[in-house]
Amino acid sequence: MRFWMISICILLISISLITGCGDNGLITLERPSSYTLNRGDKVYAMDMPSGEGTQWTYLGDETSFNLTVSGTYLVSGITCRKLENSSDRPTDYLSASGKYLTLKGQFLNIPINIKRTYFYKDAGGYYEMAFDVELPEIGINLFHQVLYPKRLIWKFPFGVGDEWEVFNKENFPEFKLVRRVKSYGDLVEVPEGGKRKAYLIEEFAASYGEELSKEPVSRYWFVPGIGVARYEFLDKSGNWVKYKLSGIFLPPKS
Repeated sequence: MRFWMISICILLISISLITGCGDNGLITLERPSSYTLNRGDKVYAMDMPSGEGTQWTYLGDETSFNLTVSGTYLVSGITCRKLENSSDRPTDYLSASGKYLTLKGQFLNIPINIKRTYFYKDAGGYYEMAFDVELPEIGINLFHQVLYPKRLIWKFPFGVGDEWEVFNKENFPEFKLVRRVKSYGDLVEVPEGGKRKAYLIEEFAASYGEELSKEPVSRYWFVPGIGVARYEFLDKSGNWVKYKLSGIFLPPKS
């Protein structure tokens, strides 16, 4: 592991960083207790909280962490919001499997925690534009990488049966990640108390130009007006890592 960390340090220092700053007006939602889906069977951009100060707290078997929308940043000429991640470990399939950070076009292929992502949202989707990695143990306080192409985390509107490519890396080593909306109606616990109906979205991966995996590598339970209320993903060892939403703060409407 020490060899890997030293190698990472050398490679990261050799790559230039791309940065900037700015602001973008995004929609702030009603509080979950008063929210109902009333536009048919589709989820729209306004159903995904993204306003300044929005915070989700997730609880796992061994740890908990916060995701907080805090500030803005300019990425490739587009004003993005910053999503801060308080965890000291990977919290999704891509970071856990080493499919987040690329160096000279190659995936790092080791688990690494992502400290923040940069996103923007419009009527057509929620797009991830860049991310930050912090490795203080090897002297890297900040490594910022712009994603090209950008990643389509949520495609709006979506409903049961819809699918979309999160991203598709076409140069070697090829990699593709796809999300599919499998069902609606699973009851999941929410911090306000009780249970709410959720959309089940599954992720499928393909490497080296092969077909998509038969079984999902991640599952997300999305509750309109709240976001992801529960999720699970495979780590690099093939074990399922599970988190549930234990707290949420939605800033009041101005």
